[in-house]
Amino acid sequence: MALMITMTAFRAKNPELFEAHVAQRKEAARSYARNLAEFESSVGGRAFGRKGQDGSIRIDGVRFPFGSALPLGWRLKQNRRDSVPNTKTMEGKLLAERLASLSLPGAKLPGLPSMPWFAVQVDRVAADWYLVVHDHRPKHLNSIDHALWEQVPVAEYTAAVKALQAVA
Repeated sequence: MALMITMTAFRAKNPELFEAHVAQRKEAARSYARNLAEFESSVGGRAFGRKGQDGSIRIDGVRFPFGSALPLGWRLKQNRRDSVPNTKTMEGKLLAERLASLSLPGAKLPGLPSMPWFAVQVDRVAADWYLVVHDHRPKHLNSIDHALWEQVPVAEYTAAVKALQAVA
């Protein structure tokens, strides 16, 4: 059975909603960069991690300079290059907690209520337009607060994006 893909377009009823979301994301990114730089400076290595589909970043461990001694609380991964907290030790447990606190949250922040993480913003200029791609059973669309978001025809959304791209 082939998977049927459907698209649904939404527009924020209040453009300030998205502006508040952008401001929150910028502040979160600044705070993340500052905290990460402080952490890297304190441990003497370069952090590595993973980026999620929602824009989140999870820090998994540190790459210490080649040839340096492994600090207390760390263990080498199998690749012999990356170090992760050794959660069998008290120091490692504390390091794991610290790494978890460094993570950058995803795009689903309080300033953008009820929009699912997989909502795709096509253009930053189109700040109040979202396109949601889903299968033919759109149960997640029930979580969208329709007091804040209005469903619009995909053709209207596409026309708005094309008009913005023509200007750019």
